[in-house]
Amino acid sequence: MLKKILISSFLFSLIASSSYSKEKEEITLDLKKPAYQNGIFSTSEGGVIQGKHFRLQAKNIEYINKIENDKIIRKIHAKGALILQLKCSTFVADEIEFDLNTNTGTLKKAKTYLSPWYIGGDYITLNKNGDFFIQNAFATTCVEKKNQWELYAKNISIYDGKLLHAKNIQFKVFGVPTLWLPSYKVNLKKFNEDPLIKYNMTWDKRVGPRASIRYQIYSWKDLAFYIRGDFRLKKNYGGAIEMHYLPDDLNQKLVSRNYLARDILPNDPRDMRRYRYQGEGCSKSPTGKTTAKISWDKYSDILMPNDFKSDDFEINPAKKTELFVRHKEENMVATLHSRVKVNYFESVKQDLPTGYISLKTYKFPKIDLFSKNFTKISYLDYSYSDDLETNLKDFSSLRFESNHEMFKPFSFPSFKVTPFVGAIGIYYNKSQLDKSAGLGILKYGADITSHLSRSFNNFKHTIEPYFFYHGLSRPTVAINQHYIFSIDDGYTRINQLQLGFRNLFYDLKSCSLFFRFNLYANAFFADIDIPQKIPKLYLDLEWIYPKLEINFQNAWNFRHQVLDYSNFQVSWTINRFAAFKLNFLYRSRYDWRKGNHHNFILDVTRDESELLISPISDRRITLLTDLFFRFSPHWSCHFQSHHGWYRLNQPPYNEFKVDLFTLISSSWRVKFSYWHTETDDRFNVGIDLIKGK
Repeated sequence: MLKKILISSFLFSLIASSSYSKEKEEITLDLKKPAYQNGIFSTSEGGVIQGKHFRLQAKNIEYINKIENDKIIRKIHAKGALILQLKCSTFVADEIEFDLNTNTGTLKKAKTYLSPWYIGGDYITLNKNGDFFIQNAFATTCVEKKNQWELYAKNISIYDGKLLHAKNIQFKVFGVPTLWLPSYKVNLKKFNEDPLIKYNMTWDKRVGPRASIRYQIYSWKDLAFYIRGDFRLKKNYGGAIEMHYLPDDLNQKLVSRNYLARDILPNDPRDMRRYRYQGEGCSKSPTGKTTAKISWDKYSDILMPNDFKSDDFEINPAKKTELFVRHKEENMVATLHSRVKVNYFESVKQDLPTGYISLKTYKFPKIDLFSKNFTKISYLDYSYSDDLETNLKDFSSLRFESNHEMFKPFSFPSFKVTPFVGAIGIYYNKSQLDKSAGLGILKYGADITSHLSRSFNNFKHTIEPYFFYHGLSRPTVAINQHYIFSIDDGYTRINQLQLGFRNLFYDLKSCSLFFRFNLYANAFFADIDIPQKIPKLYLDLEWIYPKLEINFQNAWNFRHQVLDYSNFQVSWTINRFAAFKLNFLYRSRYDWRKGNHHNFILDVTRDESELLISPISDRRITLLTDLFFRFSPHWSCHFQSHHGWYRLNQPPYNEFKVDLFTLISSSWRVKFSYWHTETDDRFNVGIDLIKGK
């Protein structure tokens, strides 16, 4: 009891003596068998000293708290089994001298961890703002006592807990110097998506062995640079430089990757200079109302992106060079889009540019009548590939479009009716007839929807019958008397009737949708003779659970009595060790390859016999698999495959890729890959230095 009273009295007197000034940090000591003499608290049995921003634990501790020559002295001297937690950093060291008045100190034979680096040195000097300076420093990612590799530097400075600046650097592997750099800067926390160092060895039957090395040579604050070297035994060499600009405010971003190589094309024996310059940038105004995005991709030949394909090098899979600007106000949205042709072998619809403005839907008072409008003006230039036959002539035109629509909803006890009427006007200053063309067309129709619900013990069932009728009048200009740049120019007379009903099932406990059922059909009326007024019946099913999702989409073709298409997809996260996705896709020769399956202008303007002999008809069955397994905390496998068959006049194909991952020495990730395609077999071994979370 007396011992507890003495310890409590000791802690109270210590806290009281340590809080003499409101400007100083209050200190708490928890020492085992403490001693006190001349303002010095000490122990050799271990203890903890803790303040607001730090915690120190050691075997031998001296805490000095006294006044000498009218100056307040508050210091800590500790050694032996020493651990210091200072703000967001943790240090282990042999010894420490720390001044609590200035929040500065020195650690001897100390180490710390800044993902992915273990950093240490003879002395670590701590500054009051959290920065620290290391003398005779080393850095490694190895956790073993004897490191396989290390970086040695005369000194290393750490700023803001993330900016590392090293000077006079030696890189050693198993103690042998292999590289020297005068200076190196790196941001340890910002550029986490890309490995600091990446090595790859690849072999494929087309180009033979290939070695690739990628380094982050500089990253400081908002900017990072990477260099890449690429050597192929059969096809010469190449290299790349990459730049990433990522400001802290996240309102701007700029990424650029540029590759240059000396290489030989398969059908060209000449040693050629091949290149690819690609990039992407985006920006947002301080108010968030205006956003801009730009992308570019210029390359020497059509084979270049696949010949030098790398998972971490692709920025813009669409390979577009374009600018998109969007501005939003309370009553208006405006956009500006420009796309240009930069590669002579491309066929591109160039927007030079296109401006678009849409006004907020306006409600007329008292009568519940709504109006929505948009206007678009463009200069379009369709440029064919220079490699194509000369009988395909480029065409261009100024295009002005104005689109207006008015609608009024009527609500009844069990259903809602919304009729609408509108007009579309398009002007082309050029056409196939060497004169301007003005297209005008009316649109009209009505949407009828209903909503019926009933709750049961564990779920809620909702039925939503719907009826849509959408029509377009005969255009003032025939479809073959003005240029067709895209689907937006394909207006023709069509009357489409859609009838269907949706079934929705909700879990009452979680209030979430777990099953969706949609059955519907379309009927068409147009100028041409349509053999089947109701050509297809559609059925869409969807199951949604926390770890499982199933989608099943089908269509039956009444005219030909065949299954028009059937797409089945299942995604299942079994647990944290296994997950898979399976896609089974069937398409008959009557299911046209369209970008928008809900647009039927093509179906009613072209005869079926024409479409069947075109590439738009492509019968096939495709199976896609994607499986992931984690065998242990350090080993995982990713398997992907692509199988296709049942195509007209084409043999079946089977392609797959297997990736095996493991983690060694804390932050080094090793990847073993093998992938097989119809034209190539490739092996790959890669090692990346990645950053921890």
